[in-house]
Amino acid sequence: MKSFFLLVGAALILWSWLMFKRDRDRASQTLSDRTQKDLEAAVEELTSLAEEVTADLKRKSTQLEELIVEADRRIARFEAGTAAQDKAPEMAGFLAPAALPKARLAVATASETGARNEIWELAQKGLDVTEIAKVSKKTKGEVELILGLRKLG
Repeated sequence: MKSFFLLVGAALILWSWLMFKRDRDRASQTLSDRTQKDLEAAVEELTSLAEEVTADLKRKSTQLEELIVEADRRIARFEAGTAAQDKAPEMAGFLAPAALPKARLAVATASETGARNEIWELAQKGLDVTEIAKVSKKTKGEVELILGLRKLG
């Protein structure tokens, strides 16, 4: 009878060990399946993110190309304007800078002459450009131009 109990005990131990091993393998398989699913989800998310970044880069590249084309157009217009100034000393009624010291305004009305004289007098009194513009009711740019012409002439 003793051997019967030993045999039953050994069978129970073997059965317990097999059950433990089976449960451990199932748990390991379940963990492996979850890990595989997590990795697949991460790959899908990274792929989606990469597609978004690629689309954004293409959009930014297109915008940059458009800006470059616009800059090239502006440079060409600027260079064309500069070349035209070099070829023609007078353009749109303005005298070229080289001619300014010797030139006077060809046709000046009495009010324009009076306004210039007023601006020159205010400058001689020590008023700055902003104050002169307020008093003479001219823009600062006009005042600066008239004073600059006076210095050249």
